[in-house]
Amino acid sequence: LYVADFGNDRVQVFRADGSFERSLAVPAPHWLGVHPETNEFFVLSLSGEAGPGKRAAQKLLWFSAKGEEIAALALPSALVQVDYDGGGLMPFFALPCLDWRSAPPVIWLIQPGAGEEHLWKVEAREKALHKALVFADERACVTGTTLFADGGDMTSV
Repeated sequence: LYVADFGNDRVQVFRADGSFERSLAVPAPHWLGVHPETNEFFVLSLSGEAGPGKRAAQKLLWFSAKGEEIAALALPSALVQVDYDGGGLMPFFALPCLDWRSAPPVIWLIQPGAGEEHLWKVEAREKALHKALVFADERACVTGTTLFADGGDMTSV
């Protein structure tokens, strides 16, 4: 079990029986995806001063099953918004999704209202994270787990 502990700047790892295995220092992790076959994992992280209406730097991090950082990709800064349900903060990137069945694995990222880059396809290959595709249409939409642009291009994740 992997836990993105946003408030304590760490990712915690627990064994199947619930016992603690290890903790990794990661600044404000707000999403985590685990590859079920390799146990490699990916984390979206914020850095800098996060607060409502402020912008914070973001990174997508790729870790080995042992918790060693393999690669990092800087992302556009995120506008931090208030999460009215829980009273906490929420970064602007929405609905990250790990497509582990792809070869190489793909992380889909949506950033609504971000100017030119709205939908990112990031491939984890050759010990690096590669931005492989960006939909820049300002009419980009999200429905359930299907990401599409009004122009008819559609990718289901």
